[in-house]
Amino acid sequence: MNITNLLNIKHFLNTSSYFTNHLSKSLRVVVNISVITSLVLAQSLTASNLPSGGKFINGTGSIATNGNIMNITGDKTHNVIAWGGGFNIGKDNTVNFTTNGKNYLNLDYTNKASQILGTLNGGTNNVYIVNPSGVLVGEGATINANKFGVSTTPMGIDAINTFSVDDSFSPVFNANKGDVVNMGTIKANEIVLVGNKVENIKGTLQADKVDIKGDKVYLEDFGINSTHLKAEIGSEGFFKYEVKDVYDAYKDDSNLVDNYEFTGTATTNGNFKEYLYIGSQSASNEEMINSWKGFAKLVNEGIFGELKFKDVYLGKDIDFAGASTINPVGFGNGFVGNFYGNNHTLSNIQIDVADKTYVGLFGYIKGGSVQNLTIDGLQFPKYAFSYKYLGGLAGHIENGTFSNIALDTIEGFNGENSSSGGFAGEINSGTFNNISLKNLGNIGVAKYAGGFAGQINGGDFSSIILSNIESIYGKNNGGGFVGYTTGNTTFDGISLKDIRFIKSGAFTGGFAGMTQGNVIFENIVLNDLEEISGSHAGGFVGGVLNNENGIASLSNIVLNNIESIKGIGFIGGFAGWINDGTFNNIILNNIEKISVSATHKYIFTGGFTGYAGAGTYKNIILNNIGEISANGTASLDEKSIYAGGFAGRIKSDGINFSNIVLNDIDKISASIAAGGFVGNIENGSNIANSNIYFYGLLNSSSNKNYITHNENILNLSNTTDFQTFINQSKIAGLEYLTNTSTSNSHLHMINGGKIGNEKSKITFDKDNFTYNTPKISEVDPDGSGSSSSPTAPNEGELSSITLEQSDFEDEILKTIIDEILNEDYVLNIDSIDFNKFNEGDVAILLYLLKNTSNKKLKESLKQSLEFYTEFNKGGLKTEFEKWYGSDESTYKTSMGKYNYIIESLANLKEYVNTTLKPELESIKNNLNRLEFLKAEIKRLERVYQKAMQNDLLPYDQLEVVYKNTQEKIDAYYAEAQGLLDILKNKNKPFLDDLITKEYSFEDKIY
Repeated sequence: MNITNLLNIKHFLNTSSYFTNHLSKSLRVVVNISVITSLVLAQSLTASNLPSGGKFINGTGSIATNGNIMNITGDKTHNVIAWGGGFNIGKDNTVNFTTNGKNYLNLDYTNKASQILGTLNGGTNNVYIVNPSGVLVGEGATINANKFGVSTTPMGIDAINTFSVDDSFSPVFNANKGDVVNMGTIKANEIVLVGNKVENIKGTLQADKVDIKGDKVYLEDFGINSTHLKAEIGSEGFFKYEVKDVYDAYKDDSNLVDNYEFTGTATTNGNFKEYLYIGSQSASNEEMINSWKGFAKLVNEGIFGELKFKDVYLGKDIDFAGASTINPVGFGNGFVGNFYGNNHTLSNIQIDVADKTYVGLFGYIKGGSVQNLTIDGLQFPKYAFSYKYLGGLAGHIENGTFSNIALDTIEGFNGENSSSGGFAGEINSGTFNNISLKNLGNIGVAKYAGGFAGQINGGDFSSIILSNIESIYGKNNGGGFVGYTTGNTTFDGISLKDIRFIKSGAFTGGFAGMTQGNVIFENIVLNDLEEISGSHAGGFVGGVLNNENGIASLSNIVLNNIESIKGIGFIGGFAGWINDGTFNNIILNNIEKISVSATHKYIFTGGFTGYAGAGTYKNIILNNIGEISANGTASLDEKSIYAGGFAGRIKSDGINFSNIVLNDIDKISASIAAGGFVGNIENGSNIANSNIYFYGLLNSSSNKNYITHNENILNLSNTTDFQTFINQSKIAGLEYLTNTSTSNSHLHMINGGKIGNEKSKITFDKDNFTYNTPKISEVDPDGSGSSSSPTAPNEGELSSITLEQSDFEDEILKTIIDEILNEDYVLNIDSIDFNKFNEGDVAILLYLLKNTSNKKLKESLKQSLEFYTEFNKGGLKTEFEKWYGSDESTYKTSMGKYNYIIESLANLKEYVNTTLKPELESIKNNLNRLEFLKAEIKRLERVYQKAMQNDLLPYDQLEVVYKNTQEKIDAYYAEAQGLLDILKNKNKPFLDDLITKEYSFEDKIY
C-alpha cells in the first residue's frame, strides 16, 4: 500500500480550497438602471386604493404599505413627494403621515383626478395635494391635519423649491384646470381649496380658517364650521346659508355671516349669490317648522335686510298641522327678496293675524319673486281684526315676479279691512304667471274683495286658474278675480270656474268689480257662476270707467253658464256700467237671469251691458239668455227704467256697434221701455252700427217697436227665418247651427274656424256646443316642473380638462432617473437567489440592493423605481411623449437612457440565467464531487490501516483487501484528477474573469 501516494492525494485535494475562497468573494456588477418599467411591484393593493409610485424628490423618507394602510414618514421639515401612479385613497383605506409638525407637498403625476374616498390622517402635519386634473373628496371620506390644502393649479419648479425651503403654499386659481369637490369631512386648523370649480355642498369643512379660490365656487353653510371663511370667486357661484343657523348665530351675537368674506369679479357683477335655505332634505318636520319660524323672524326683525340677503330656498315640504299659529313673513318689515319653493308644499298653516297690518303667508312683499310653491291648507283664525290687507300668499305686494304657485283650501277671509283676495289683498304692479287657486272659502268682508286680489294697480297676469270659491263680498267692489283694478294692467289667459256668490255694495263682476283706465283683458273664460249681485253688476265686470290714462280693452272673452246677475242699478250680462272701452270677440252663453227690482229711479239692464256711454263693440255673440228685466217703483214720469237685449240705455257722443248677434233671448221687460237691442237711447247720441242680427228673439207676436225701440236710430235686422239671414247677412262666414240637446238654433260668426274676426282666439265646439278660449295649462308646482334650486354644474362631479405641458415639471423626472443612474448595485454570488432573476426588472434591481447598508438610500431608490413603474403605465406618459418629443428635451434624454438600460438589464438577466447560473452550478457540483472523493479516499485509508493493525485477517485476505482498496483509490484519484483539470482549466478562468469584470454604462452615448 502506497501511503505517500495517499497523502499526496490528500494534499492535492486540499488545493480545492482555492476555489472555495474565491467563490466566497462578492461579485460587483455596476448597472445603472432606469425604473421606467412596465412591471408591477408586488403589492396587495391596486393604485386606486392607496397612493402609488410615491417618491420623495427633495430628500428622503419612507413609504410603507401594510394591507390597506400606508404610512408616510418624511425626514425633512418640508417634504415634496411625486406620485407616479397618483394620489388616491380608496374606501376603507388609510394613509397616515406619521411625523409631527412637518410639511408634505404631494404632486400627482397622472392624467386622472385624485380621489380621496377613505381616510387621510395628517395629524399635526401640514398636508397639501396638487393635481391639475382635479381632486374629489368623496362621501364618507375623512381628512384631518394641522393644515390641509388642495390645488389644481400646477406648481413650477421655483414654487416647489420655495416650498422645500419655507413651506410656502399660496396657489392662485387657474380657470382652465381641474375642479375641487368635497363631499366628505375635512378637519384642520386651516384649509385651502383652489380649483376651477370649488364645491362644498354635501361635504364638511371644519377649520379656524378656510381659504377658497376658484372661477366657480359653490358652498353651503350647513357643511362649514369656520371662524373665518374667505373666498375669491371669478365668474359665478353661490353660498347657501341655513336659516336656523343664521338666526341662532345672530341671536347669540356670534357674527356668523360677518366671519365670511367673499371677493372677486363674480361678487361685483352679481354672479355670486348668497341665499338662505329653509331646512334640508334630512331635516325632520319639526326642524322644518322651526326653520320656517326662523326665516319669519329674520325678515320681521329686519335681520334679513340688514344682512342683505336676496334669495331664499325651501328645502323640503312642511306640514304645520298641530303647530302653533305662525307669523306672516314680513308683517312689519316687508320681505324684499326671491323665494324659491323648489316645488315643495306648505300645508295646514294657521296665520297669526293679531295686531298686524299685512296678513298672509307673507305680510308685505316689496319686489323680488315667489315661485314653485304649493300651499295646501291655510287658515286665518277668527280675531278682532286690525289688519288692512289680507291674502292667501300675501297681504300686500309691491311689484315682483310670481310664478308656478298653487293655493288650495284657504279659509278665514273675515274682518273689516281694506282689501282681501285669495292670492293677495292688494297688488301694486308685478308679473304673475302660472298660478292656481282652488277651494277658497268666503272672501270678505272688505272694501275691495276678489278671488285673486282685492285691488290691482298695475301688473301682468297670465295663465291663472281660479276654481271652487264659496263667496266673495266687497263693501265697495267685488269680483271673481279682482275687486278693483287700474293702472297699466294686463290680464291674459285666465280661467274662473265654480264661484257661488259674488256681491258688493257698489260694483260687482264675475271677473272684476270695477276697472278704470287702460286695462287690458284678453283670452279669459268664466264658467259656472251662481250669483253676481251689487248696485252695478255684470257677468264679467261691474263697471268699466275711463280716466286720464286711457280706456279699457277687452277681447277674446267667453262667459258660460251664469245663473243670476242682479242688483239695484245698472246690470248687464257682461258689464253693469260702461263709460268707454273697446270690446271685441266676446261670447256670452247661457245666462238664466239678468234683473233689477228696486226703488232706484235709474235702473238699466241689458244682455251685454246695463249702460253704455261710449266705445267700440264688435264681434259679439249672446246666446240663451232667459230673462232681462228692469223693474222699479220710481215715478214712471222720470223714464229711467230700461231693458234691452244688448244694452239697457245708450248715451254717447260716439259709439259703434258691428257684427253683433243675439240668439234666443226668452224675455225682455222693463217698467218704462224695453228693446230687442237697446231699451233707451238718449236723444242726440251718435251711434254707428252695422250687421246687428237677432235670431229667435222673443216671439213672432211682438211688435217691431217693442223689440227695437227707437227704430229710426238703429238699423236692425230681426227674423226667425234663417234664409232671411242668409240673404241679408253682411258678416262673412255667418253659420247656423242647431243644438240637438236643446233644439236651440244659434248664429255664429265663423272666421278661420274661430268666432269673430281674424284676431279672435275663441273657438266653437260644435259637438258640445261650447265656446272656448285657448286652453290654460294646469298649474302644478308640486313636482311637474323642474326645481329652481340653484345647483352647481355637474354637482358632485369633476369636469374633464385638457392637460398642458406647463402642468408638470419634467425636471422632476430627470432628478429621479439620475439618482438611479448614479448608484451601484451588487450581486453576491455566495448567496445568490436565482429565482429572483425569473421575476421582473424592478424585483431584480431591489434584489441587487438587498445587502445595501444605507437603508435610506435603498428606500429612496425603491421609491424611484416605483415612481417610474407607475408613471410608465399611466396615461401621462403619452402626454409627455407629445409635449417633449424633441431630441433635445430632458424627457427625451431620460427616455433614451431608459431604452438603453432596459436593454442592458435584459441582457444581464439573460446572462445570469443562461451563463452564470449553469457555470456556478457546474463549479458547485464539481467541488462537491471532489469533496466526496476526498472523504471517500480518507475513509478507505482508515479502513485498511485498521485492518492491518488489528491482524484480524490472514495475509492472503489482507492482500485482497489492499488490492481492492487500491483499485478504488486509483479510480477515485483518476476521477478527481479529471475534475481538477476542469476546475483549473475551465472553471478557474471563468471565475477569474467574472471577479475582475465590471459592467458600466456611464460612458455610453444615449
